[in-house]
Amino acid sequence: MTQNSVKMFRNTLSKLVGDTFPTLKRRWRRRLRLTPAGWERFYAETQDPFGIDGNPYEQGKFEHMMEALDGRRYGHALEVGCSIGSFTEMLAPACDDLLAIDISQVAGDRTRARLADKPWVKVERRTVPEELPKGPFDLVVCADVLYYLSPNELPAAVRRLARSVSSGGTFLALHYLGDGGGLMGGAEVHTLLPQLLDGFRLVRSERRTGIGPHGSGYQLDRYDRPLDPTEGHSSGD
Repeated sequence: MTQNSVKMFRNTLSKLVGDTFPTLKRRWRRRLRLTPAGWERFYAETQDPFGIDGNPYEQGKFEHMMEALDGRRYGHALEVGCSIGSFTEMLAPACDDLLAIDISQVAGDRTRARLADKPWVKVERRTVPEELPKGPFDLVVCADVLYYLSPNELPAAVRRLARSVSSGGTFLALHYLGDGGGLMGGAEVHTLLPQLLDGFRLVRSERRTGIGPHGSGYQLDRYDRPLDPTEGHSSGD
């Protein structure tokens, strides 16, 4: 194949992908950014790259999540995707032991410094789903994080998290319904949750629109794992 033929082939392939598979092409580009190295660069650019602290929308979202927990106290909790610890700080007083994880070491270091006066909070750098902790946890929180997984990764991640929830425990999920820059949409994630959390009971489901970026809003779902008399149960009663 001549050099000109190779160039023509590449141009044709690029046009084909761009014209016929725009969503796939966009996901490929996003996949390159959503690597551990990509996230480290993202957090290295500024202290609060998502603009969370001091944002009334984010503050209201966090308060909604806490309100959805009905004032319960949890013995062992897991927060997936803690970022710089904004919600971690709000959740910590409701937990005896809290593990906050993030794919970015930079983000984790900021969360650790922020929660330095709360020794019951542990922060670790972990990838999802490969390095998810086994638990058991009385509470698992996933806020604006699951849509960064691919459609192939999401089922394994959620099912693994579901297995880590103790008897009587809670799985709380909240996701932005606009384009959050992930590989999936928030609405798609929440549509799949019922089948992935088999055996859990949906106790709260709320969609708030007209708020947040572009007024897209968010979806909040709380699932509880029923008490199993043969197992130990959550301390969040």
